[in-house]
Amino acid sequence: MSGVVLLSVGWGALVASPLVVAARRRGARDRITHLRGERGERGARRRADPLHLVGRAGALGRVVIGLATRPRRRAAAAEVARAVPLTLDVVIVALRAGYAARPALAAAAPWCPVAVIRDLEAVESRCRLGAPFAVALAHLTEAVAPFRTLAEVLALTDHDGAPAADRLAALAVDARAELRRRAEAHARRLTVRLLFPLVFLVLPAFGLLTVVPTLSAGLRGI
Repeated sequence: MSGVVLLSVGWGALVASPLVVAARRRGARDRITHLRGERGERGARRRADPLHLVGRAGALGRVVIGLATRPRRRAAAAEVARAVPLTLDVVIVALRAGYAARPALAAAAPWCPVAVIRDLEAVESRCRLGAPFAVALAHLTEAVAPFRTLAEVLALTDHDGAPAADRLAALAVDARAELRRRAEAHARRLTVRLLFPLVFLVLPAFGLLTVVPTLSAGLRGI
């Protein structure tokens, strides 16, 4: 009798197991659908929120402003890079004239290129307000990244009196070589860029002005 009961229970469990699995899957799908619906409703309410719309508009405005000011920022960075060698030369002259690191930078700043005068003079302004020379130079490197090595050399010179003129002269040579490499790379890219107007503008215009009149005259003679 007990064997028959066990067999019946086992057969019932075997038959009911697919129904249990299907019910569990159905419940899981219902819960996922419900959660997705709640998320969609929250997203719709968030998108309809005026503050959210203002934030989206502000982000879009920042992107547009960044794209619009990118050429100007690139031009400013290129101007600063061109000013590095001459700035190093002026500082070297001040150092070889007998100035210490901080007075040399202060004396050289008014004679440097216009693109970097304000940042160089800001170093002396911070020092007068009580900032250490090394801290003021750190602010300089944050504003003008190409001057990082110059700031390191001047800070080392101010700290332990290490000679700086020769090292800055080597930096000036390297900076001029880098500018020369950039100019050569720009010249190589320029030839590629000129292919577009040459192929799509100059050559078609040449054909319209020379080949087409000759062909038309020949056709009229026939």
